[in-house]
Amino acid sequence: MDSSDIDKLQADLNRLEEWAVENEMKLHLGKRKSVSFTKARAKERVRYYFGDQLIPEASRTIKSWNQLLLAY
Repeated sequence: MDSSDIDKLQADLNRLEEWAVENEMKLHLGKRKSVSFTKARAKERVRYYFGDQLIPEASRTIKSWNQLLLAY
């Protein structure tokens, strides 16, 4: 993943968090997960934050779209 893509996604998350605060939206942060899709065998670990809280990675490795649809 290109570092500019990572930066853009984090900027979007920052704007979403600001919007939620401005609009007094309460988000259930326990339901969020980070999912990365890559063709690389060894993926680079990317960490995203919502406000000051780390968004945890999904714990399962999904190897096919079919598996993804069945799992979630």
